[in-house]
Amino acid sequence: NILALYAYLSDQKLYPLIIFRIVQTSLSHGLCPDSAFGFASYGGLLSCVFHDIKGAFRFGHLSLHLLEKFEAKECVGRVYLVMYSLINGWIESHSASLEPLQFAYANQMRCGDIQYALMNARQYCTLLYYCGVELSIVEKACKDYGQVMMEHKHELFYKYTLPYRQAS
Repeated sequence: NILALYAYLSDQKLYPLIIFRIVQTSLSHGLCPDSAFGFASYGGLLSCVFHDIKGAFRFGHLSLHLLEKFEAKECVGRVYLVMYSLINGWIESHSASLEPLQFAYANQMRCGDIQYALMNARQYCTLLYYCGVELSIVEKACKDYGQVMMEHKHELFYKYTLPYRQAS
């Protein structure tokens, strides 16, 4: 799963191949907690690349079901990031994704998965802005999460929040 993250951030041509491999392995050898991320990411590809919103939503909900089935708290941040960044907004309002992203941030911080915690925080700040939330709230969220990002030396995620903070 970490390979998928770095492929997404650095060479997006590799990302679908990695996701297809995760799904293929899950189907061939059985489901595991990490399968939830694979199916969520496959749903993200369906929505963003193939414009199959219904299929994306089905795979997104399958991934949420797998999280519950396996009680995979360590995978929540990865699955929620994809589900509530790339899939959910096509069916529900973006504001419906805010609470799950905050939950994923807190959950991943408790699990020690700082990287995915901060990615959920970054997406939360982005959606706050696009939901039309009062700008002072957007600025405070960007400032607070930005401080945590800098404390953990995640400058890239911090830089992604700067435009929303500056626009506030």
